[in-house]
Amino acid sequence: MAGAQRKCHEALTRLATASGAAKKNLFVMPAGGTVPDTYHSPVTLEDLEGRDFAYPYEAAMVLRIDVRTLRSAIAAGEIPAVRTGQQFRVPVAWLRQKALAGQTAGSP
Repeated sequence: MAGAQRKCHEALTRLATASGAAKKNLFVMPAGGTVPDTYHSPVTLEDLEGRDFAYPYEAAMVLRIDVRTLRSAIAAGEIPAVRTGQQFRVPVAWLRQKALAGQTAGSP
């Protein structure tokens, strides 16, 4: 088995055999690879330049809140989001507006 195929197989095996609590801590990447959510590098608004929507974990990093808090706020209607299949995406324009409001609110 080739290296990339072996890594994918190992990740899928870990996912299939993980307990319920362990499955909650895994994030399925869009390309199909599975990595712990803590492996994401920090995301800033500059990283989202040219994109219309952000993944929930990206929006949570920009807002400096936990991704579970972000998902709860989306469910409560406090944060706008677009549903794509079973997942949500947060508008980057809204994140910029929120960040700008936060910067000006704290300025003298």
